[in-house]
Amino acid sequence: MFARPLKLAELLEIKKRIDLWRNMMKLSAPKQITWFIALALAVIALLGQTAVVAPLTPYSFWLALIAAALLLIATIVKGL
Repeated sequence: MFARPLKLAELLEIKKRIDLWRNMMKLSAPKQITWFIALALAVIALLGQTAVVAPLTPYSFWLALIAAALLLIATIVKGL
């Protein structure tokens, strides 16, 4: 019914894996210009989705996806 307590060796292995993951995933904040470009793309996508700018309506999903991907990549790649 209850989970058994972890042994010391198991705890050390878990800690080792967490430390390895932290060393692999060193995230950084995106540069301000990158953030503003992603924000502009998201606003343009929103305007296209609400049909304020009708020619952008078919592309609104892709513009929002590009904005999100840009922010994701900028947090992983240092200096972007």
